[in-house]
Amino acid sequence: MFPLFHIFFPLFVLELIISFKKIKLEKFQRFWLILGSILPDLIDKPISLITKTISGRGIAHTPIFLISLCLLILFLTRNKWISISLGFGMCFHLLLDIPAVPWFWPFFPLENYEFGLDSWIYTILHDPSIISTEIISLVGLIGIVIYYKILFKGKLINWQNVNIFLFRSPKIIKNLKS
Repeated sequence: MFPLFHIFFPLFVLELIISFKKIKLEKFQRFWLILGSILPDLIDKPISLITKTISGRGIAHTPIFLISLCLLILFLTRNKWISISLGFGMCFHLLLDIPAVPWFWPFFPLENYEFGLDSWIYTILHDPSIISTEIISLVGLIGIVIYYKILFKGKLINWQNVNIFLFRSPKIIKNLKS
C-alpha cells in the first residue's frame, strides 16, 4: 500500500475534470473519493497480515467487491453521489494496482502467498519508482490543500475549509478559492 499515490492520483484527476468542466459533478464528495481510493488496502492488507495466506490484494481488490459495496452504500444511504464518489476512488485504486488485481475472482482463486510488512517497508525505502511517486504525490497533495486554502489561511488548518473541501459540491468550492 502506497497511500499517497492512491489518494493523490484520483483526486488530481477529479480536479482536472472540475477545472476543465468536462463532467457535471453536482454533489461529488471528495471524502468518499479519498476513502474509496485507499479502502481496498485498508481491508486486504490487515487480513493478509493476520491470516498470512493470501496476498495483500485479496477480495477487496476485486471488481465484484467494488460493485457490491457501491450498491450496498447506495441502498443504505439512498445517495447516489456517495456511491459514485466511493466507486470512482476504488476504480482508480484497482487501475493503479494492475497487473496484480484479481479481476476474475471468484472464478479464479486468489493468489496464495505471504504478504510481509518487512517486504513492504523494504520496497518503499529502496524502490526508486515508489519513492518518486510518493514524493510527487505528497507535493501534489500539499499543493491541493494550499490551493483550497485548507492550510495556512490565517491559521495552520482551516477546519471550515476542510469541511467544505471534503463534503461539499465542487461548485461551492469555487467560492472557497476566491
